[in-house]
Order: sequence, then structure tokens, then C-alpha cells
Amino acid sequence: MWTKIDRVAPIVPPISVEELKKHLRVDFPDDDEIIDTMLRAASEALEAECGLSFSVADYTVTLDCFPAREFTIPHGPITEISSIEYRDTDEVLQTLAPSLYEVELRSGRLRPVTGESWPNLGDSFSPVVITYQAGYPTQIPYPIAAAIRLVAADHYRNREASIEITAQMIEIPFGVQRMIDPFRRGRFGV
Repeated sequence: MWTKIDRVAPIVPPISVEELKKHLRVDFPDDDEIIDTMLRAASEALEAECGLSFSVADYTVTLDCFPAREFTIPHGPITEISSIEYRDTDEVLQTLAPSLYEVELRSGRLRPVTGESWPNLGDSFSPVVITYQAGYPTQIPYPIAAAIRLVAADHYRNREASIEITAQMIEIPFGVQRMIDPFRRGRFGV
């Protein structure tokens, strides 16, 4: 249904390099750049896996058409819908009045208000653009912060794409997957 999702600003990790260094027990500045890279990579990877935005950012979603009735905006939690623009049957750019739609911010579900329907569109490619803000406005949930630290720490300690196996590695019980599972978009409660 959507053809393109753009994040207007780069990802700002929800925990600092200093917080991660404390977790890693690193007290020297030599690896700050590497630690920052691992932190950003872990944040981006977990955001993509969960379908969430951990820090507040502006997004645009371009759609081929309006859905039949309701759909879920990617990358929650939604903090606000800035605008819904569309090209009408005369190919004129219009802005949909906020009184004509409703959004459930936590889940990101968007639909016309009762008694209304989405407007008719022209034949142009990608005639609908939704601009919105998403992310945790204050602090991310502790399990997500812990998962970011674990993933970034693992990448910091294992910097190569492959390793020589001398001992069997096993995933930590109650590790990253267990921490982020409840936060994946589309799951009950999120």
C-alpha cells in the first residue's frame, strides 16, 4: 500500500555513548567513535525489528491510494499527525481536514471519522502523503534500552563479520528477543 517511508532527521540513539560506555565498563575515549557507531547501528536495527521509533522524529509516508477503511501508520508510537495531503480527481494538491479522520496514537491506526470516507484520488503516482511525528517523547521503556545496550555491546566486543569457533556460543536466556517481543508493532498492547 505505501510506496515510501522517509525519516526526515537521522536517528538519535535513545541512550548516550556515556551510558553505553558505563555498561561496557570502558573508561577511555579512544573507542568513542566505534561505540557511537555500534550504538546507532543497534538502535536502527531494533527500531526496524520492532517497527517503532525510539526517539521523536518526523516521518512522511507516501501511499498509492487510501485504504478501504483503516490502516496502521508505520513506526509508532505516533505523537501527532501533521498533515494528510492528497491529489484529488483534478490532480490538485489538497490537505485533508483533521476533523475528517481519527488516529489512535498508541497503535498508529488511522481511519475516516464515522460517516465519512477517504476522498477520491486522481490517477497520479503516489497521490497521498502523510506527514507525522513518532517516537517516545520522554524515556523509552527499560527493556528496549537494555536490548540496545546488549546488541551494541555484542557488536563492540565482536567487531568482525565472522569468528573462529573455539567454544559454543548460546543466546542469553531472557536476552534481546525476549525484551523486545512485547514492543513489536502489531502485537497486543502496542
